[in-house]
Amino acid sequence: MTKRETEEIRREQILKSAIRCISRQGYHQTTMDDIASEAGLSKGALYWYFKSKDDVMAALCKQQCDEHLEVLREFAEQKMSIKELTLKTGDKIIELLLHEPDQYKMSFEFWALSDENEQVKRAHGEVHKIWQETVSNLIKSGIKNGEIKPNIHAKELSIALLAIFDGIFIGYSFDKTLNIRKIWHTAVTAIFEGISRK
Repeated sequence: MTKRETEEIRREQILKSAIRCISRQGYHQTTMDDIASEAGLSKGALYWYFKSKDDVMAALCKQQCDEHLEVLREFAEQKMSIKELTLKTGDKIIELLLHEPDQYKMSFEFWALSDENEQVKRAHGEVHKIWQETVSNLIKSGIKNGEIKPNIHAKELSIALLAIFDGIFIGYSFDKTLNIRKIWHTAVTAIFEGISRK
């Protein structure tokens, strides 16, 4: 195993430990000592990889973004309609978040910290910019291939779709009986009925 591979494994170990700690205790109550202890490392070893807890949180935000974008890319390679791609990507990310409660909790930590922590705000903002541009480009391709009406503003629609997805999870945080997959399908179907070229 190369040094780089060893470092990647150690870094992943730290991030997984941080998720467990922050999900259990919350960001403000979690210390670097807690993360080091959870990872089975010395505090010095932890600081070799991350300078601060904010660095850890920014890395977690980017990691979750990368994982979810990979879902979209995998479906995009299957050459399906934009509507089907939107539904399937949302379904898979919903499944991932619901089956990994710690990741689900982390999403809310990112939102909460974005209002008070400049480093996390930058990382979270970059994630939203990447998603907005990715979804906007998909909508543009749907307009180009005739699936979507030509008068649709791609950027505005991408922002609306992302806001709907986030909003569904906010609703779920108050009421765990909600069938969020069904709600996602209802919202996407309604939107595409309005924007699709008949």
